[in-house]
Formats: sequence, C-alpha cells, structure tokens
Amino acid sequence: MRYLRQIFGELVDSTYKNPVDQLFRQQTTNSDSERNDRLKYLAMMIIGHRGSAGTVPENTLSSVQTALDAGAPWVEIDVRLIADKLFVIHDRHVDRTTNGSGDIYAMSEAEILQLDAGDGAGIPTLESVIELIQAKAALNIELKDVESLGPVLSVVTATLMNKPAWAGRLMISTFEQEIHRAMAERLPPGCLLGVLLNAVSDDAVPYASSLGAYSLNLSFAQLHEDIVSSAHQAGLKVFVYTVNESDHIDSCLAVGVDAIYTDFPARSAAYLDASSA
Repeated sequence: MRYLRQIFGELVDSTYKNPVDQLFRQQTTNSDSERNDRLKYLAMMIIGHRGSAGTVPENTLSSVQTALDAGAPWVEIDVRLIADKLFVIHDRHVDRTTNGSGDIYAMSEAEILQLDAGDGAGIPTLESVIELIQAKAALNIELKDVESLGPVLSVVTATLMNKPAWAGRLMISTFEQEIHRAMAERLPPGCLLGVLLNAVSDDAVPYASSLGAYSLNLSFAQLHEDIVSSAHQAGLKVFVYTVNESDHIDSCLAVGVDAIYTDFPARSAAYLDASSA
C-alpha cells in the first residue's frame, strides 16, 4: 500500500491540516463502488482534464460524467464568456472540437447552441456542469478570457451560498496573469485559487503565495523536484498537467506532486491504484 494515504498516521496528519483538505476527506462517494472511494486516498489526486478528454469529446457533459464514473475526485473544464453566457470550450476557434468553424466570439448564442461538440453533444454552460457534478467531485474552472472573471465569480458565489456542499470544492485558475490579483481579491470564501503561469521562474512560489493560492499548477515540462519542495514549504499544493503516460505518473509521484490533470482518468486511476497494492 505504498502510495495510499493512510486513514490514520503521519501522512494524513501532514496532508489534511488545511480545513479545505478536511472537506475532501468528507466527499460523497459512489455507494456502489468501493474502488472509487479508495481512489480518493491515493497519494496523488486524479483530475479529469476537460472531463475525460482522451476517451470522450472534451468539455462536454458526457466527458465530465465519464470522469465522475471513473471516480476522479476532481474535474477540470475551460470557460469562455460569449454572448453573455459562460460556455465550456477550450479553443477560441471551434474547428478542432466541433462540427463548425470560425471564431466563437463572432457567434451568437443560437449559433453556438447548434454546434456539435462530438457524439451529438452540445457545448455546455458552466452552470450545467455544476448541476451535473452536484459536488460529488471538486471542479477546477479555468478562465480562458479576462472577461469571464466577473460572471464566473458570480456563479461561484451563488453556488456556494445556495449549495454549501460545494465549499472547498470549487477552484478558479487562469493563464491571464493580468487578472490574478483581482481573482485573489474577489474570491468568495470556500473557493480555491490555482495559479497558472506560462513560464515558471524562481519567483513562482512567492508569487502564488502572495495571492493566497491553494495550488501552483504546472505543466509536466516545468516540473522539477525543487519547485515541488519549495511550494510545499510555502503551504501550496502542486498540480501538474497533462499527465497521461505511466512513466510520467511515476515521475510525478517521485517528487511528491499532489494531483495530476489527465485525459484518461480511469486509466490513470487504475495505474495508481495498482501501484499502491
């Protein structure tokens, strides 16, 4: 059981002192799946990247559901503000992920709703994803544009007020560094901040700490042991994207990464679960 969090003892003691982490221990689990319950205590959390992007069309409700069915304790999605709605889509241009073409910002709401995002699925809204998950997993909302900050914070605030089970299970993050400070200042209680940086320099950890971030979110290419150690010393979690191969999972485990974003949550979770035996 080398990689499993123990229910008692030093590992849990050091990992769950943060009140937010305590909430993750109390997450609802699938009553019909002991395996899904067990996966929540692996040494590294699984985050379904865009749902289960490697097996189901990304950022669709079916992709999110597939990640939930795999027992992923976290799901990540991308959000853009278009036509006054928060649509869940990664690319600015719809060509790669839908049957349409062109700049999504040039489209009306009606045109967006007609797009097929794969297997007949439409492009969902942030609210529909939150409704689907029902706090059964944590949700990382990545903002793909500056304009989405205010509307996302409004949705997050309303969700936390009306559905207390979401407290500690919502995170917002963005590469848009110009709004990092505003995100930190306007973050409602119960919402976490993940810091995404295009380049990771020596001041990455102090910068994330100054924002009161919960996690520093790095690409696998940016990962090295020193930054993980520095982040942990500063009280930050380290989340790494996008980790799909077993040798990359092993590398993350070796340096103490807290969570990985993966396009294959079921496969990655199975590998971690087997590694713990």
